[in-house]
Amino acid sequence: MSVDDRARQRQAADAIRDVLTAEAEVRRKVEACREQLAQALAVEQERARAIEQRTSERLSRLHAHCEQRTEQRIAELRARADSQAVHIELNPGDHADLQVAVDQLSARLIGADDG
Repeated sequence: MSVDDRARQRQAADAIRDVLTAEAEVRRKVEACREQLAQALAVEQERARAIEQRTSERLSRLHAHCEQRTEQRIAELRARADSQAVHIELNPGDHADLQVAVDQLSARLIGADDG
């Protein structure tokens, strides 16, 4: 083998070694990026879970507060309606007249009274 051939073989071997070294470095950097991405993703997923948990708790408290206010308002309206309602006391004779009117209306509604 000539000196030129040996020199070319060394150059080729050096070039291949440089390529393999560069390839290994790129793989190491890609793996490091993947690890950083995985860590960042885990942090953001935990942050999202915390936000979801706080949101759920706030919505539960808001729902309970609205439910309480609604019940309170209903009680206030019922009390107001009761206090403003007209209280009528019927005479004993009025009960009988009222029963007759109810019976007649009932008969008309079910069609028993055609005329």
